[in-house]
Amino acid sequence: MWTNDKRVLASPAYQKRFNTPAAGTVESMLKMLPQAQYNNLIQYINQLDHKPFHLAIEHDMQFWELWGRNRFDMKVMEFTNISHHIHMLKHEEIHAAISQDDTRKHKAVLDCLPLPFCLKNAKHDIMFCNYAYAELFNSNVISVIAQQLRFDNPEIPIPEERIFKVALGGKLRVFRIQSTVLPFDNGTLETIWEQTNICNLTKENDDQKKYFHDVCQHLSTPIAIWNENLALDFSNKAYVDLFKFDPLFLAKHPNLSDVLDDLHGRQKLPEPANFTLFKNKEIEAVKTLTTSVSEILHLPNGKILHHTRFPLSTGVIFLYEDMTDTYSLKQQNKILTDVQKHTIDHLFEGVLVFGSDHCVQLFNPAVQEMFNLRIAERYHLNDFLKQTNQLLQDLPSVFSRRQAYDGTIASDIRWAYTPLPDGSHMLRFVTVTQVALG
Repeated sequence: MWTNDKRVLASPAYQKRFNTPAAGTVESMLKMLPQAQYNNLIQYINQLDHKPFHLAIEHDMQFWELWGRNRFDMKVMEFTNISHHIHMLKHEEIHAAISQDDTRKHKAVLDCLPLPFCLKNAKHDIMFCNYAYAELFNSNVISVIAQQLRFDNPEIPIPEERIFKVALGGKLRVFRIQSTVLPFDNGTLETIWEQTNICNLTKENDDQKKYFHDVCQHLSTPIAIWNENLALDFSNKAYVDLFKFDPLFLAKHPNLSDVLDDLHGRQKLPEPANFTLFKNKEIEAVKTLTTSVSEILHLPNGKILHHTRFPLSTGVIFLYEDMTDTYSLKQQNKILTDVQKHTIDHLFEGVLVFGSDHCVQLFNPAVQEMFNLRIAERYHLNDFLKQTNQLLQDLPSVFSRRQAYDGTIASDIRWAYTPLPDGSHMLRFVTVTQVALG
């Protein structure tokens, strides 16, 4: 402070900080400043009689706030160290710049996300959205915010989740919108999940399922389909008829355990020694089924069923075939065949049957002994002719004409040809001696 520019007094703190004497000229008190700052400050000091000043300077890596005033007829200049405050401001500016840069990066990342979303404030106004959201409206982010483009009505209460069907670009599209309340500013995050393809696939799947069920209902093969929880998902009329089910029982979609109990109670399953153990094994086998499995079931009522299980992506399908009549016919045919073979094997008359391919189908010991034949697998008519020294060399033409014929070989063997209905050829041979004895 001073009244005379030649006699300026400095406070102890000023002396210590700027290394100046207790008194001196204005020039000596400001000698530590760079020339530019010194010249600028002198200009302010020269106007101090009329106008106070307030400015900031930098000296020796420090920042100072200067106040120049007139007090009690004295000129006073105060220096205040504001370095810490300046550094804080610079730090905040740097931090703000970094935050702004991070915000730009985050926004760029959000714009790259294919999932549309927007942020709404407490009044449900759209404050921000990403590029995918704006693209739904064939617009840009600025226009979306300016025009408040949205699917819903902001005046109607918004549920946490809802489904919207909207015609966009000439195509009906389905969206599932989820709203999540944010933990700040009472805002809301809305995510838009397109369900168009899923809805189309679901409808297509339902249509295919209905078509499949309609077809299966008209099949004679009994069919039962169990879902992933082993509950009955579908059964056709043939399945109901095969096991004489109560339709009301199946309409309740019982699980496999209940159906096995019902079948066991009505003796429609094989009788195991321990039904509980049998049932548990059946259920476990179905749960772990990875490839198709077939088995023959012999029921207490005499029925024989061919049972096949096929694993599905979401369950398993049961197919049944009633083999009772087939097995009965096979058994009867086997008995008849055995009787015929036994009879033919004990005939004195030699019998030889060739198929339509001229390979032997049937022969008896008598014909082998009569011609000393060596009959092996795929024994052909040509083999017979060779082993009999062409005794019946016209047989190929006889076979082709397929007309009954008889004759004599070497004057002691009579033979006869008979064409069979299935295209086979039967030859019978008998010796004259056997005929005479007969």
